[in-house]
Amino acid sequence: MRILKKIWGRPLLYSMLLAVVLSLSACASTERQETDSPDTKADVLEKWKDKLPKDMPEYLELKLKDGGIEIDGFLEVSKELSDWKVEELILKRHLFEETECLDDLLELLGNPKVLERRKMTRDETLEDGTPLKADHADLENNSMAQARNAYFLASFEERGIVSVEDKFVMNPFGLYDGAEKNKELAFGSYESVCSEIEKFLKRQKIENILKPTIYSFSPELLQKVADQWYQESVAVGDEDNAERYKITLGEEDGVYLIRYMQGYRGVPYSYMSLVGNDVDGNRNSIGTSMCVEYGKQGIKDVSGTEFFDVKQVEKEQGILSLYDILSKVCEYFDKNKDNKMVIKEIGLCYLPVIKEPAKLEFTGVPVWYLVYGEGEAAQTGTAREVITFDARTGEIYG
Repeated sequence: MRILKKIWGRPLLYSMLLAVVLSLSACASTERQETDSPDTKADVLEKWKDKLPKDMPEYLELKLKDGGIEIDGFLEVSKELSDWKVEELILKRHLFEETECLDDLLELLGNPKVLERRKMTRDETLEDGTPLKADHADLENNSMAQARNAYFLASFEERGIVSVEDKFVMNPFGLYDGAEKNKELAFGSYESVCSEIEKFLKRQKIENILKPTIYSFSPELLQKVADQWYQESVAVGDEDNAERYKITLGEEDGVYLIRYMQGYRGVPYSYMSLVGNDVDGNRNSIGTSMCVEYGKQGIKDVSGTEFFDVKQVEKEQGILSLYDILSKVCEYFDKNKDNKMVIKEIGLCYLPVIKEPAKLEFTGVPVWYLVYGEGEAAQTGTAREVITFDARTGEIYG
């Protein structure tokens, strides 16, 4: 069964603007593969036939099928793999003690003043029928922090750049190709906050944490986003929105987006929803990660979801290489010769699929995923979709 999932869409105003932002990725400092000329065909793909995981660049630019398929985005492949082989995993959902988790979360946030704290039981349940319990703290200035037995979150509205991060930096589907990785911003280093995040994760007994991915959003990049939103708002007569976007950023107004993921041998668990809940059996699946937005005023947002403990490691088995997957992509989209496809991210990860609901056990299935835009959406950014391949068989997952 074909699983083709739309993961992102916006009204025309915002979608036009994000397209402008994504085009800024040419300035990114991450390693890139040289772009081949538009008239290249199969010979471009042949160059990747014998390449191993260690040969993969962080950023990939290629044009396939006479330019009908363009790759212009991050490539997420573990350098810890010596060959195209991985183990299947048996995972168990990691649960938190919500009161202790909230105590630790508030400490990570600098122990802000708590106006009210209360416990709740939510209507949602885990796969075994266990209700989601929560400990919630109302903070000053309409801020909040909350810990549940399955995830945690916090938000400080006053610490952000109005209307910029919420629409761009904290996009939940990882469309960060306009940003640079691991670049130090003027207001300060990300190392100190990373140290505190890692202490928090350790106190929550979350294991198999991978090296964080740091996306650095410069004030120049964010200013271009705000200016474009302002211009587009004026153009459509939306004065209220135009006023919100009429901001001037200083040299210290950059933002880090810090993403921690779990994984095995450097292969992460999926950090975004790759398939429908009817496929993976996960009622609450929105990806495994802890994302922190950090600026000159401190931590603005925290989101931590879907963590797992490794219960068993199965026998190593061969998987399809990047060459194999790109060949599959060319075959799959062959029928759409006139419909240009732009791939913005390619990754190899584990997809947790429910195994035994009563035990909260999952199978970690190795998959390749591609985030892309097709046709007009590839140019305007009006929508992004994801296609997921079983890395063992090449079948579209479902």
